[in-house]
Amino acid sequence: RSAGLGLRPVPQCLDAATGDLLWSHDLLKELDAHLPEWGFSASPLVTSGVAIVFADTKDRYGLIAYEADTGKLAWNVPCPGMNFSSAQLMTFGGKDSVVFTAGKEVLCLDPADGSIRWRYTPQG
Repeated sequence: RSAGLGLRPVPQCLDAATGDLLWSHDLLKELDAHLPEWGFSASPLVTSGVAIVFADTKDRYGLIAYEADTGKLAWNVPCPGMNFSSAQLMTFGGKDSVVFTAGKEVLCLDPADGSIRWRYTPQG
């Protein structure tokens, strides 16, 4: 599978062998996402069976994970405000983690369920 997200917030998953569209979501329509002035620039992260994208939706959504196989919403973590960074896969203590800069803090999440492992807010 291959996942992508363009300037307009429509994450899509394609079959890597055939290029056939497996699923897509229009985040503007489905989640009432805000379209940034310069469009969406974050890359999706595919790990642990989910495709993770960011969408500014006025506190209800933020970092959103869709099941890679089905496109069904797996989890979301509210992250209010505009953001142009991409979620990153890192390993801490032998565990895969998703790290994301969300507003004024850095979040470390469990990719399986989106639970927050830790958060860091820089001082100053």
